[in-house]
Amino acid sequence: MISEIPILIECILFEDFRGKLIKPISIENQKIIPYLFNDTYISISKKNVFRGLHYQEKEFAQEKLFTLIKGEVKFYCLNIDDYDVYYSFNLQVNDKLTLYVPKGWATGFHTLGEENIVYFCSNQKYSPNSEISINFSIIPELKNMNFIISDKDNFIKD
Repeated sequence: MISEIPILIECILFEDFRGKLIKPISIENQKIIPYLFNDTYISISKKNVFRGLHYQEKEFAQEKLFTLIKGEVKFYCLNIDDYDVYYSFNLQVNDKLTLYVPKGWATGFHTLGEENIVYFCSNQKYSPNSEISINFSIIPELKNMNFIISDKDNFIKD
């Protein structure tokens, strides 16, 4: 049974004449996110791409942290024990927020900006044999949507 839910956490933002530095993980928020994230990724996507819904099972279950670098993205977190329970989070760069997703949630995102850059990390190494992909249409608001999507993300895996 899942005890934690996905949450938004305020990032620390440093801004000056050169631009911005975003600090999604810090000593200040380690009480909220007490885990070491060791696999990191950067996803660059066009408008109207859907990536996910994914999770890893058993000993490879992951906790994830997503930070939007550019664009606008709507994130979806689906409870893997109860597909009727899900959360969605619409993030824009200026929100200064990062999304923490605990174990037990499949994650996916829909890109809304022209160019979207998402930085994300997980506390567990990626294991292709432990990955489960769930068709996005299981979420009611996505049921009749047409996305740019990979074959891997467009079917239900048994």
